[in-house]
Parts: sequence; C-alpha cells; structure tokens
Amino acid sequence: MSFTIDVEDIRTSSEQQYRVRLNVDRVLAWLHEREVIGTAFVVGKLAESDPSLVRAIVDAGHEVGLHSWSHTAIEKHTPSDFGQDIKKGRELLQDISQQPIRGFRAPFMSLTTSTPWAPDQIAGAGFTYSSSVLPASSPLFGLPGAPKTPFLWESGLLELPCPVTRIGPLTIPFLGGTYIRLLPRAVTIGALRRQDQDSVMWTYCHPWDFDTEERFRQYPETGFVTSLLCFRGRRRMFPQLGAIIHDLECSSLSDIATSLLTPGTAKLDVFSIPARNAA
Repeated sequence: MSFTIDVEDIRTSSEQQYRVRLNVDRVLAWLHEREVIGTAFVVGKLAESDPSLVRAIVDAGHEVGLHSWSHTAIEKHTPSDFGQDIKKGRELLQDISQQPIRGFRAPFMSLTTSTPWAPDQIAGAGFTYSSSVLPASSPLFGLPGAPKTPFLWESGLLELPCPVTRIGPLTIPFLGGTYIRLLPRAVTIGALRRQDQDSVMWTYCHPWDFDTEERFRQYPETGFVTSLLCFRGRRRMFPQLGAIIHDLECSSLSDIATSLLTPGTAKLDVFSIPARNAA
C-alpha cells in the first residue's frame, strides 16, 4: 500500500487565499504521527512559486514526484511541448529536493488513447515510473482495456495503474479522495480485500480533500455537481483514510517501483495503446 497526494493549487484567482501549504502541513503531521511514508506529486508551477513546500515534504521523509508543469491534461499538449514541460518540471524538483525524481502522474489520469506518444515522452524525460492510467471508462479520462496490475510500456517505463473496483455496473477508482470520503468504510475495505495479489494499491488525494474550512466554490474544469462532491464529507477524510491504512505496511511508490523492476522479482507484461483505427 502507498499513500499518495497530488499537490496542486487550483485557485482561479490570486485574490483567493492560498491554502495548499496549510493543508499539506496537516497531512504531513498526520502521516508523521502514524510513521507513514508516501509520495507527493507536485505541480511544477507550484513548486516554482513555493519551493519551501517541496522542501517540507522532503524533510518529512517522503518521496516527491511530478504532477505535470501546469496541471493540464496531456491531450492539451503537443508531444514536444509535453516532453519539454515535464523535463523542466523534473529538473526543477530535483534542484529543490536534492533527490532523484523518478515518478510522474498525469493530471486527471489523462494518459489515454488520445495520447499514445505520452509514455515515450515520460520515459525520455528521465522518469522511471508513471501512475497516470485509469484502467476503466470515465466521464473525464480513462483507458479501458489497460491492465489493472503493474505493466511496462514499450519504452520500458513502468506503469502503476490506478486501483479500481466494481460497484454494480460501475468500475471506479475507489481509493481516490472523493471516493474515500463518500463511500461507506465497509465498501472500501471490502474492495481492498478483493484486489488481485499482483495489484499495487495506492490512495490518491489532494490538499483540498482535508480542508474543512474552505468555503464552497466551483472548481475549474469541473461542473457544479462535481464541485459539490469535492466538498462533501471532508470531515471524514482523516478518519476514513486512517481506517484504510490501519495495520498496513506503507511505502513510497518509488520503493514499490524499485522492487518491481528488480531483475527476477516479477514478470511484467508489456502494453501499448491500440491504434484508433484498429479493427
């Protein structure tokens, strides 16, 4: 199991209060109390504007990865622009953190059939692993047909796909922040117990998932209903998360990636995005 958080500043105006650091500090303190080490995927522009945030995460013993340069979906970039942006972000995070940056996570899990060039660009920018694929259909971005267990892209990049489970007719990323807050605890624990033994379980949340004081507003790139769900149940976030990781051994995604990539440890299948005009 790994605890991960996507560290992003989603204010639509500089006049709005900057609350990312406040909530990241809350999370870091909570993790410290439980001796949990995890991975924080930080947006490059945010790291550039607040490098002390990155240093605080590293000083607390956690891995830092890149969550894109500007928190836009991969498909909004050209291949060359995307590659340049994530290379710039990786180099910046390495300079600030003074640690190797091995992991990349796409905003909105936006590595899809629309961006078959993305794995090569991620590997070319120097990353060892990605956690950018939702292996299911989604109203936003998804890659149905992708493996639900770790796999390799043809470039050699390791992919740790988003954990999913079936609830009725739906396949959902049940360890995402909104799902952690809103699903009954028994449903989440049951889904964890049903996972394939080769799956890698990681939670993913955001600083705002823990922000109980923020007043409601519609978030950028989401509709009104989705924004409501982003605010609902925030007081339950820490208790729900505690129940999920209770008595589980947690480590960074980098440590998990290293173990999977160690020769002789695991047989990983190679996956490529099918051509859109394939029969």
